[in-house]
Amino acid sequence: GSTGQSSYKQGYANSSSASSNDDASLFVTTMIPLVLENKNGIEYWRNTTPQSTRFCRPVRILFAKETKALIESERAVLSSEVSNLKNVSIVLQNGHMIEVVFELYLTIIDGKVLSVLNGVASSMCCPICGAKPNDFNNLDNINKDVFQPRQGALLHGVSPLHCWIRFFEFLLHLAYRIPFKSWQIKSEFKLVAAEQKKLIQARFWKEMGLRVDYPAPGGSGTSNDGNTARRAFSNYKLLSSILTIDEKLIVDLRTILIAFGSQLPIDHDKFQEHCHQLIYHYMSLYSWFKLPASVHKILIHGADLFRVVHWLHESRYENENRYQLLL
Repeated sequence: GSTGQSSYKQGYANSSSASSNDDASLFVTTMIPLVLENKNGIEYWRNTTPQSTRFCRPVRILFAKETKALIESERAVLSSEVSNLKNVSIVLQNGHMIEVVFELYLTIIDGKVLSVLNGVASSMCCPICGAKPNDFNNLDNINKDVFQPRQGALLHGVSPLHCWIRFFEFLLHLAYRIPFKSWQIKSEFKLVAAEQKKLIQARFWKEMGLRVDYPAPGGSGTSNDGNTARRAFSNYKLLSSILTIDEKLIVDLRTILIAFGSQLPIDHDKFQEHCHQLIYHYMSLYSWFKLPASVHKILIHGADLFRVVHWLHESRYENENRYQLLL
């Protein structure tokens, strides 16, 4: 889904003043082939650019806002179409027959869609295991049933782009609260937090040339995007200085982000060990700040996501959205 786009000054042929359609919002469902293999797992072809729009094709384009009702409706339509798919039989000249069986996954766009697909009501809860914010910082819950993924919750892919943004915003919100070391910004801390935010924003602009955490034009979202996050993380020493946050923590988070965006083979066990060590290191410094669900999802379930469908990335769909807007 994409919102906040420029609206055309003229109506469409099938539009009316009473229509709920809004061309400022776009909801696109796309399909992309990933791999062609036989029943023994031998690959004949693999998409080497799964995060590119090269093989990405739109299934449906709607001028509509991304809502829970629309997501559930689209899932029902796609699930019905997938269940009605028939195998394709190809007879070669030598008489041999090849039967093609299709296996499709409903991949996600962001945490909001993932929560809807997995039946998690609150955006503050983990969309994969359903754990609540009070559970995230409890180290005793690691490798226990509290963080056990829900059935099918790992089959919806992951969004490297949104990981960069959410990790960056996690560090920002942590930095705003460092002067008073409290997860909640109570009334007596609001002025302090606001002043800390202004100071950090000024340093970002002066030292990195980045406008950080300002409201986006049109009131939809903020100025924080993937490019801003990547540029900030690329200079982790300066980022640590601006935010007054431990440099090792920033470097370790950056390592995770790079791993999720790569197409290289990942050692799942080492990745999980890295994430767990990061959590313990974080808790030794900032236990007073509860991990956001978007960060918990990667640190706790990242290795499992790699094992299941790490190649089901969302970046290609973001690129396809931008492509459709240019048509």
